Amino acid sequence: MSEAADKINDAHEQLLAAVAGLSEQQWFEPLAPGKWSLKGMVGHMIYWNQWGLDYARKGLAGMRPAGFPEDFELINQRAAAQWSRKNSTALIAELERIRDDYLDLLAQTEAEGDDTFEAQDGSTTVSEWLSSFADHQYYHCKQIRLLKE
Repeated sequence: MSEAADKINDAHEQLLAAVAGLSEQQWFEPLAPGKWSLKGMVGHMIYWNQWGLDYARKGLAGMRPAGFPEDFELINQRAAAQWSRKNSTALIAELERIRDDYLDLLAQTEAEGDDTFEAQDGSTTVSEWLSSFADHQYYHCKQIRLLKE
């Protein structure tokens, strides 16, 4: 398994550890005054993780995917609202599906030996690109752990 795959798996395991033992009610509570609920935050991660995967796939197919959307706040609100209707089990299952798709894409591109594509800021590899989304997940895991303290 590659370093990127290890990092993606570790970020997922840290998320599972961070939410372990939380009640369904705690998933609805804001992480801090004026902040998202846990469901909203996980919905945000689902959206961006899937966006990153789709972006890499388009780049590998030779397309020049559009860069980051300009209205992050609106997108984050929509993602949080969309996923807030799901229970915690469904949210985790969706993140696991995306993680598995990340690992499949990594394995495929590593086996083919050519995982470089053009991103908005220049050339990158699938490993670098997907690892950045693991970093994003680590960031939110820290916030979730604070909820439990």
